[in-house]
Amino acid sequence: MLVRVEIMAPMPTRNYIRSAISAATAAIAGVNVSRVTTTLIQLPPPTNSSPPAPVTGVGRRQLNHLGTTGTGGPLGPSTGLPMGGTRIEVSIVAVSSAEATTLLSTLAPTFNDMTATVTALGFAVTSTAVRQINAAVQARPPPRAPQRPFRPPLPSPSSPPSASAASVTMAVVVTGSESDFTPTVRLDLRSAVASEARVDVSAVRLVVAAVARLRELRRELQGSSVTLTFTIVTSAAAAAATVNALSSRLANPTAASAFLSTPSFPVIVTSITLPVATYMSPPSPPTATESIVGTIVIAIVVPIGALCLIGVVWYYYFRFRRRNPDKVDPAYTQARHEPPRSAPHTC
Repeated sequence: MLVRVEIMAPMPTRNYIRSAISAATAAIAGVNVSRVTTTLIQLPPPTNSSPPAPVTGVGRRQLNHLGTTGTGGPLGPSTGLPMGGTRIEVSIVAVSSAEATTLLSTLAPTFNDMTATVTALGFAVTSTAVRQINAAVQARPPPRAPQRPFRPPLPSPSSPPSASAASVTMAVVVTGSESDFTPTVRLDLRSAVASEARVDVSAVRLVVAAVARLRELRRELQGSSVTLTFTIVTSAAAAAATVNALSSRLANPTAASAFLSTPSFPVIVTSITLPVATYMSPPSPPTATESIVGTIVIAIVVPIGALCLIGVVWYYYFRFRRRNPDKVDPAYTQARHEPPRSAPHTC
């Protein structure tokens, strides 16, 4: 269903802007400008037998600015000959008959009066009217956004899809010495971390290392602190949750001390290194190029290696035969040990 405003204007179509007319009409009707369509139709020039209708609703100065006269029709830009006017059709899509009636009553006070129409649109008109068209109108689809070329999403650094396992590493510096951390204390510390990370105790590894601190007054090394480095082996999917859970317990030294303290050993944390996840991806299968190169290398190296091995065996064999001929040829050994035979004497 449409509500159409039909306006006759004296100037050619090139003197009017569709978007400006649509915006002005939409503002008067109180609708979105996307529902308004403006069509400009060029009319033929008037004949001598029927003089053009006088232009009303504008002053003399505005007529001169628009290229018209008070009694004649519009003039051409260079020839001064009469030119045809423009029929302007502004259509507004109504979703129902009730809305169409409302739009008609809203637009009628302005577009049924030529003086009000000139004031609203800002140009001269010769006639104007508003009417309702009872026809099914299909709403124009919204403009489609330009399609961008598809780009595969980059893998997130926090949870790469190709990783199958991960490890979370964190460290704290606590007061004490290495001897304070007995196997019982270490097991209690690993159990506390494993419980928070929701993994088995066997998946938590603890390394205790003394921290050498140079005292400013005595200039001597004093091992009064140790570094506790925890490594938790977990799955790639649970690595981010493990990091978040442990980071909340290591928010400050006080919270970290309360988290790591056990009945067997109270811990006093002085420094914290927050948990960091490291993802371990499985080895990628060899590519076609790598397979071809490997085949070529094997085809070249294996025969060369076989020839070298045969050459080494022959070398040592002849060397052994030259140095030990009796062990190689028994006939030679027997000939060497037999006494020489004397030549027969003839009389």
